[in-house]
Amino acid sequence: MRKKGQLIKWAVIGLGLLLYVMPLWVHAQSDEQRQQVENLIWEYHLREASRALATWPSSTDRSYYEANIALYRYITSQSPADLATFNTIWDRASAALAKKSDQSAKVAALLADLHLKKAVVAFLNEEYLTTLLRAREARSLWKQAEKLQPSLPEVKKVAGVFNVVFGVVPKKYQWLSNGLGYTGDISTGIRQLTESAKSGHMLHREGVIIAAWAEKQFLNRPEAGIARLKALENPQRPSHLLAFLEAILYLQLKQTDKALAILKNRDAYKQNPQVDFIVYWDYLQGKGQYFQENYLAAQGSLSRFVRDYQGKWLLGDATFKLGMALTLSGHYPTGKVFFRQMANGNGGFEEDEYARYVAGIFQYQPPGESQVWLWKARNRFDGGFFKESMAHLAALQHPGVVLTTEERTELYYRLGRVFEAQKNLGKARESYQKCVAENPQQMRWLQAYACYYLGEIAHFEGKMQESKQYYQQALSYDHIFYQAGLESNCKTALSKLKTP
Repeated sequence: MRKKGQLIKWAVIGLGLLLYVMPLWVHAQSDEQRQQVENLIWEYHLREASRALATWPSSTDRSYYEANIALYRYITSQSPADLATFNTIWDRASAALAKKSDQSAKVAALLADLHLKKAVVAFLNEEYLTTLLRAREARSLWKQAEKLQPSLPEVKKVAGVFNVVFGVVPKKYQWLSNGLGYTGDISTGIRQLTESAKSGHMLHREGVIIAAWAEKQFLNRPEAGIARLKALENPQRPSHLLAFLEAILYLQLKQTDKALAILKNRDAYKQNPQVDFIVYWDYLQGKGQYFQENYLAAQGSLSRFVRDYQGKWLLGDATFKLGMALTLSGHYPTGKVFFRQMANGNGGFEEDEYARYVAGIFQYQPPGESQVWLWKARNRFDGGFFKESMAHLAALQHPGVVLTTEERTELYYRLGRVFEAQKNLGKARESYQKCVAENPQQMRWLQAYACYYLGEIAHFEGKMQESKQYYQQALSYDHIFYQAGLESNCKTALSKLKTP
């Protein structure tokens, strides 16, 4: 009997240990599976990530990942079929999370994240009522999660996104922040995203990406943005998505050669059957080649993008650059076909209205000689090739060259941009002031931006009141090209002046 009692005792102890250890083992297994899916998404092996998720039991985590994979697929392809799939999966996932959002701060935060992403998709597709409704729901869920557990990483991530996105809202979209009754703070948002990403929460790398974008876009700290992305590199797990994002940032920094060094690996990703190839890759590569004045290569890359892309967000810009690449290389009769497409096509979100205006002219007549030099100077500057840009502008400063008021306004502006990039602030200031003194019709947007850059120079020199006056003067221009970007820049600059 004693022996039997011992056996029962040890059986009870063993069962107790099993009941204690089993949940830990299952949790560890779940963490391992989650990390596998996270890595597959990061490497852009989206089909493989979906297959891995199919082995999971139904759960809020699975629903959340499925919706995000569908979102990434749609963002990648812009196809109507992928949009329909995203909407279907989003509906299913949001319904699954909504059942548990009242009791769990994490679930409420994940659901808020999904509503924010749905709002972004609707916004980019110009469905503004849906945008406002989803953003309102996201904010409500965020506040609910914040009451339950404010320090939770998922909650901080959503808070960070709200602060960054609504930190600077152009006048054109002020209705959105008014409708939410919310104004964010970019610096606070970046701090929240940084803190949340350190914890390794679900899709934590998204927080790093948004923070990197905000560093460059709003705080004029591009190198800090690049450093954030570089910290995510893992040679053992090369990420198609990360390479794409780094190339975007390098192009925005006017470091075209660095961007193209990344983008030249196109075929390695395109021919990898595991990778969901990001179709925007060809657009970026064509853009970089266009800035290099490698027009033949640019025509190839941009033609592939125009052929394969099923959306419209960047189609107008790619079509215009394809027309310009042909025109600037001496093939205007072919180029004007694309100008006609650009001028008469349906625009996408935040389409380059100035490019459409120019395409409307170039579809009937080629650019004149002075316009060619100005376009080449602009392209070279945008690519970071400042000496080459200045050489193009020098052709317009020879005695005997007669420019229209519009061309002269642009010449002074382009000179100012190059001088500023070369740290010759005296010459830059003089050029910008000459630009502002002109009286153009269509090039008023260049004068507005010249005022903004005069404000930047004054700020750099410690002349805060003068700087403020220039920013306010820039904001006084209305109904101009690129107005939303200008307002964003000026409002960010003015907010910095208020910060001690």
